[in-house]
Amino acid sequence: NELKKYYHGIGYDSIPKKESSETGIITLDESPMDDEEREMMALENWMDEVFNEESENLMFDDENFEPRDNVFDEDYGSSSTDGTSAVEEKFMKEFEAFEREFSEESQEWRDQFATVERYEYKDDPEGQKEFRGHLVVACPPEDDDLKLAEKITERFGEEFGKAVFVETRVLGHARPQDNVFEVWLESYEIDLLHSKRQAFINSKVWKGPSEVDDEQLEYLVDRVKYLISDEHRYSYRMSDFSDIKA
Repeated sequence: NELKKYYHGIGYDSIPKKESSETGIITLDESPMDDEEREMMALENWMDEVFNEESENLMFDDENFEPRDNVFDEDYGSSSTDGTSAVEEKFMKEFEAFEREFSEESQEWRDQFATVERYEYKDDPEGQKEFRGHLVVACPPEDDDLKLAEKITERFGEEFGKAVFVETRVLGHARPQDNVFEVWLESYEIDLLHSKRQAFINSKVWKGPSEVDDEQLEYLVDRVKYLISDEHRYSYRMSDFSDIKA
């Protein structure tokens, strides 16, 4: 054929074959991510959640600075300088247009493409008065871990009520073999109370158990009870002065 004649004329005995990397063909890499790739993806997700370039670059003497941009203002985070509100407004317009256009379809069918959940924010003076700390339970998206996190939440609800807010933080990038189940308290200090990972990789320093059984759960309750108390609030730790030289 003509292609074979062409290559024969320039000195080839047969039509040369190119490696896939030398062609315009794109292939999907389905191989599992390595640890570095997973950590980078987790960092990117974290940056998307917590970093807002507009607010980070907004200085207090900027002409666009509003009272609501002050972190001590009650309405902090609702500033019109934040582009989030504009994005939400645009989405709602598109969502409402979609609902009108396909109103004859079932709600189940429409929910496949977009859903909106509306929350009502209520002021809770009692909760604000009683609040003493934020307990975070971080774990992989495994059924057993989530059930344990729920058990911790219920136990702390019984013991502390509104004094301690419990959050289950699901780490989507964590695998079972990573041995991650961490519990820490954010109160007058930030204290790591339980660490399955430390128990596996740093057992010489971390003396706590790897699993949260009933005994360990009660230990967490007792520990938090002390850490949110006035006794602890007005005390000090020797580690606070470890960098002071005599």
